[in-house]
Amino acid sequence: MKKFSKELFTINDHVLVALSGGADSVSCLHFLLSLCNVSISAFHLNHSLREESSSEQNFCHDFCQKKNIMFYTKTADILKESKLLKKSIEETGRIFRYRLLEETAKEIGANIIVTAHHQGDQTESILMQFLSGSSGIFMGIKREWIRDKVKIIRPMLEVSKSEIYAYCEENKLQFCEDSSNLDVNFTRNKLRQVVIPLIKNSINPALDNTLSRHVRLTNNLASYLEKTVDKSLEEISSLSKYSISQLHKLDIFIQCEVIKRLLLPWEDLRITSSIIEEVLSFLSTSRANSQMKLSSNLLCLKEYDIFFFTALKSKASEDNLLISFGENIFQEFSLTVQEVSHPLISKENNEVACLDLEKIDTNSLHIRVKKVGDKFIPLGMSHFKKLKDYFIDKKIPTTKRKETHLLCDKDKIIWIIGHEIDNRVKIDVNSKKYLYIKYTF
Repeated sequence: MKKFSKELFTINDHVLVALSGGADSVSCLHFLLSLCNVSISAFHLNHSLREESSSEQNFCHDFCQKKNIMFYTKTADILKESKLLKKSIEETGRIFRYRLLEETAKEIGANIIVTAHHQGDQTESILMQFLSGSSGIFMGIKREWIRDKVKIIRPMLEVSKSEIYAYCEENKLQFCEDSSNLDVNFTRNKLRQVVIPLIKNSINPALDNTLSRHVRLTNNLASYLEKTVDKSLEEISSLSKYSISQLHKLDIFIQCEVIKRLLLPWEDLRITSSIIEEVLSFLSTSRANSQMKLSSNLLCLKEYDIFFFTALKSKASEDNLLISFGENIFQEFSLTVQEVSHPLISKENNEVACLDLEKIDTNSLHIRVKKVGDKFIPLGMSHFKKLKDYFIDKKIPTTKRKETHLLCDKDKIIWIIGHEIDNRVKIDVNSKKYLYIKYTF
């Protein structure tokens, strides 16, 4: 395997190899053993999909035992998980493989994960991405990248399948044949068994080499593009939120790449050109506060000139949370309530309030979220104001309004926590008893 990328490894690396038991991963693991000063471990995921899954796991265990390689294995019910995630079996298997590989690498202190993707896999991936409408210039499998401080390396991307079989034969290596690879109901298998042979036989016999050359050329462009996107993100971002007006100053192509970069951490979303176009179109709408659902648990939120992506939260509970004197601890926050001898007022801390105790029914204190028609008397005013109008005047984003807690007694809002108290409970010259409240998020 002359094209195996040995230069990707350095002295004292601890490498965790993804071992399926197939010819690709077996030859990759065997070749890595020839590298000096590199510590090798292996990981196998039992997908629980086929009758031979257990025998493949046993094969991997025995292979590693004979070679004196530390072996780690985990089992997942991929069919069951795919139904829960509402994804294909292929995609679910990929998600779990990388997730468990990364977990294992961190547990054992491995700094590199190696997968045995080869030249044929590269060809399939490029065609899959192109046919599915994936966005961006770079298509194919990256040779190396860093994910959550662990480097993932594919050193065999220039190695052909025929070279792999030849290496196994030369070194008398046994391996498992995955029967599911013959099932053309899977899209990748249909490409491998039907479409690619047709292209090679009738159009381009050197298809693998052609697409490998394409990847090498676009790699350089992708590297330049990555630096450009990094710089653009610095210009438009502040605390994981982003300026719409600054985004629109960028070239439309860079806008697309910025949105793509921001969506990459969300594993449940398949990023396509159409998704990116929908996001950009949404950000160009005139509504100041709005949201767009991108997947079952992902929202794009627009708040005036700011946008960001966030997990879709379940609706805040409308149940009243009863409050008593002392510390009240809830799942997301706590509230400390106590009577004090003199007013403790902090104009700089909006998570603390000091009120006139005698103007409050402390037996009915409770916290809730806003309801339709809520109103209160803002501090310093004499008439009621709708809570909705107050939020609009203060330019409080829609998402924050839904999450804002209200401290109430039997018949009124006492404190819009983090914002303003009701004028009816303020401390005045006649106040004798004081209620001190501290909100901790």
